[in-house]
Amino acid sequence: MLKDIVFSKTHLLIWLFSIPFIKIFSQNTFINGEIKNPVDSTVSFIILRNGLVGERELIDIRIDKSNKFNLKLNLDDIAYIHFQHGNTSGIVFRNWIIEPKDSVTLSFNAENFIETLRFKGVN
Repeated sequence: MLKDIVFSKTHLLIWLFSIPFIKIFSQNTFINGEIKNPVDSTVSFIILRNGLVGERELIDIRIDKSNKFNLKLNLDDIAYIHFQHGNTSGIVFRNWIIEPKDSVTLSFNAENFIETLRFKGVN
């Protein structure tokens, strides 16, 4: 009986410590980006998981020294994304639809956002 209790506690501890790793490995959607001439040190995403009127999740990501960023999400269904870089209204891309298992790279020049915005990947 003591052996069963110790065995159960061990399994419980292993399960509890594995939850953060399960979350990391369950991420199924990736958005990467590169910005030429960034105007800020971050990019912001608003994720709407239940349609345009659904609950909003704000994610701010710091741009690295190479002017790149990465976002990893776990999506069960399609979601809408609003993207913004800096405080200017000119660097905004709204109502972008993303699906589970998408892997997208976007690139743009912050000095000429709309004309230079490019997407590639699986979407």
